Amino acid sequence: MSAAMQPCKRGRMVVPPIQRKGRVVSVSESRRTTNLAILDGLGNQDTFTRWAATPENQCHSFWRPGVWTFHRVRVDAQGNAWSMHGGEYVMDDFGFLVKVPG
Repeated sequence: MSAAMQPCKRGRMVVPPIQRKGRVVSVSESRRTTNLAILDGLGNQDTFTRWAATPENQCHSFWRPGVWTFHRVRVDAQGNAWSMHGGEYVMDDFGFLVKVPG
């Protein structure tokens, strides 16, 4: 096992953040969600989230476990944070996230 990866409960692995040229990529997992976040240190952030269980605020019939949602935050020159929902993604046969049309 790599010294960078540490075991945690239920056989899952905790992967430390990866830093490259001012960007940080982190993967976090909780009981209900998996998050992939890309941050640039200036307040800008792209986050992909997948729910492993029905979110408490949603009806079970709307929950789709194979779908990742995308959320983007950008900070402008005046320091204002702007956010948007960037759509839904699914994983293709090669493990890449692909945007769902519509």
